[in-house]
Amino acid sequence: MTSSTTRRNCSSFWDAVGREHEVCALRLEVSGRSWPTIRYRGSVGAVPFLLASSITTVAKKPQSALLSVVAIVSLGSTLDATRCTCSQEINQTMVTDHDIELAQHRITGHVRRTPTMSTAAGELGVGHDLTLKLECLQHTGSFKPRGAFNLALASEIPRSGLIAASGGNHGVAVAYVARQLGHHAEIFVPAISPKIKVDRIAALGAELHIGGTVYAEAQAACDIRQSETGALTLHPYDAVETVAGQATCGRELQAQHPEIDTVVVAVGGGGLAAGFAAAYRDSVKLVTVEPETSRCLGAAFDAGEPVDVTVSGVAADSLGASRIGQMPWSLLSIHTDVSVSVSDDAITAARKAAFVELQIVLEPGGAAALAALMSGTYTPEPGERVAVILCGANADPGDLV
Repeated sequence: MTSSTTRRNCSSFWDAVGREHEVCALRLEVSGRSWPTIRYRGSVGAVPFLLASSITTVAKKPQSALLSVVAIVSLGSTLDATRCTCSQEINQTMVTDHDIELAQHRITGHVRRTPTMSTAAGELGVGHDLTLKLECLQHTGSFKPRGAFNLALASEIPRSGLIAASGGNHGVAVAYVARQLGHHAEIFVPAISPKIKVDRIAALGAELHIGGTVYAEAQAACDIRQSETGALTLHPYDAVETVAGQATCGRELQAQHPEIDTVVVAVGGGGLAAGFAAAYRDSVKLVTVEPETSRCLGAAFDAGEPVDVTVSGVAADSLGASRIGQMPWSLLSIHTDVSVSVSDDAITAARKAAFVELQIVLEPGGAAALAALMSGTYTPEPGERVAVILCGANADPGDLV
């Protein structure tokens, strides 16, 4: 596994052991099943992702697993026979290559293979060549139809149809999926959703509900309604099929530009970034970008687990999840190499530059990854081959001129 000084560790595995101790051996227990002892000698802090990575092999993608770590620690110069055990529940642990292959098969013919374009060093005020993946040109103006189609096509859809909560883009995608597949859809959006997205949901024929101030409140209302109707919930990020669908974007980029060694991608609830993590694993450096005012992934790294955060700012409708999804977290906690945040001013500047210099319309969330490069929040090394995911275009271009 590629190491990085900026990769974050999940400290909750080690609270019971103590970082001052030297680990002599580790044993995994997944859902009560023991696995062979891992012989290891070194400090606790030097084993950042060994156990989390091992889950992908030993747990066989469980929907829920309890991981127990039994560590034999050295106290001073003598071996202490006492074993320290700590446990952490892992939900919906992993998206497999097979999941992604099934997603590619299901959604072929339903989504676009989006193009890429290259910019030279100096363009956009960035001192490096960039490859831009134009997922903003996907059906409905964002990457969201990939996951929505995959989840819908992998499921038995009841007569009550589809139901979803969204800050806007996922709602447009689910409304589009429902229309294409001939089903009814109900979409719940918060009051902060831009008019352009709300209007598109309605124009696609979905039954629209507006309420709550942020996405989490719309999701709560959606959950209540789903319990009444039995409709199929298409979650925007916290489902294996959703993440596997978003991973097809990563597989496309791999085929289009196999030379890429760094991918820069925005994070809201984490579905798209987790898709790239699943598609690439550790074969590239994964750089995740959030607004400073809505950083649920950064807060999870700080805490060692998903936590609730407050949400605000220019990209709150698309990158405004108040808590990173458990499914995305299970991937991003392992495969994120660099996690950064950008200001609203940087996002706004990136939107304007993309429009003026490239004639590309981006919404604020769609410009966040580019903002990290333009603002210098993330600076590639010389020779680093960087791809930037431009993931959303649902905005009124009137404020760009």
